[in-house]
Amino acid sequence: MTRIEQDRLGTRRVPSHAYYGIQTLRAAERFPMAAMPVHEEWIMAMACIKRAVIQAHLDLGTLPRTIGRCMIKAADEIKDGKHLEDFILDSIQAGIHDALNTNMNEVIANRALELMLEDKGNYACINPDHHVNSDQDSNGLLGVSFRIAAHQLSHVLIKSTDQMITSLLVKEKAIDELHTSESVSLRPGTLAWLGRQFGNSARNLLRDMKHLVLAASQLQTVYLGLALTGSQSNGNIEFVERTADYLRETTRLDILVTEEGSDIPGSFETLMALSSAILQCTRDISKLCGDIRLAAADINDELNMHSGRLNEWGEVLAQIAFQVAGLNHSIRLAAESGIQDHRAVPPIMAYNVMESMQLLSKGMDSFTLILIEDNEQRIVNR
Repeated sequence: MTRIEQDRLGTRRVPSHAYYGIQTLRAAERFPMAAMPVHEEWIMAMACIKRAVIQAHLDLGTLPRTIGRCMIKAADEIKDGKHLEDFILDSIQAGIHDALNTNMNEVIANRALELMLEDKGNYACINPDHHVNSDQDSNGLLGVSFRIAAHQLSHVLIKSTDQMITSLLVKEKAIDELHTSESVSLRPGTLAWLGRQFGNSARNLLRDMKHLVLAASQLQTVYLGLALTGSQSNGNIEFVERTADYLRETTRLDILVTEEGSDIPGSFETLMALSSAILQCTRDISKLCGDIRLAAADINDELNMHSGRLNEWGEVLAQIAFQVAGLNHSIRLAAESGIQDHRAVPPIMAYNVMESMQLLSKGMDSFTLILIEDNEQRIVNR
């Protein structure tokens, strides 16, 4: 089943069940999928901003109440992880990611129409551009929403790093307790040597975590003035302040409102700082995995008993570290190509930094679980 929608280029058939519309469909055809979907966290962060703007319009009476309430309901559903299958665009777009904003506008509009018992695509009632995207700058909105999404993912990575540090220190202590003699060999590959490497890696990761925390703190300040434009944002301070208040309430972030021309670090610079912190973390993880690989090659049976499973998962974590390093190398290549609008984030850079944090945090969590299970098994064997 399909419905017919029309734009300036003509008419197209859109799947009747879909909340996206004709402009999203055209964008998807213009930029075919490269198996790199937009991260859910970014989509949900965009929904938070849309909701805040709509609520501010309702407070000031610049949006019909029935339409506004239905759009808020639609934005809330997206914020809570619903309708994500209707965001069909790939992360690889031309230059900036305007099409993602279009996709969001159409999904909110069509879901709101459904809530009003209207047909999807009836844009005379709720228009994606006029109602949903009112007083918003696409580049700025995408940059601000990226900061919100990256901030959330960075804290997941920081938590994973902290847990891995704790488990490595526990593992170091457990191995030390097996070797109380002062004459124990610290030759590379021995169990005692591996214990020392666990401790060294924990301390290196602690340093890396501090750099991640610093980079994440830069993401916490969101410059909402970049995302808003139009008659309301230019002449109505109350509109901007109300939008900021609602966004603070939803995201629990420190949302700042800046004046035009303010000297502020954009998402582009903040992204590069975060990428550098992630890359250093992958280097230390790769070093740890290499140490485990060396220890696993030792012929000592006692060592193999303790490092067998760790070696398997160390290989997995090493491959994740290699992949993350490659993603961040791509970020640097994209940065070298330059960007004209520093409010915007090049799609490949945004995708890679979020993918890096997700991959690394999941890999570290799995490795930490193996460390914990290995320590518990050692206690049982005693």
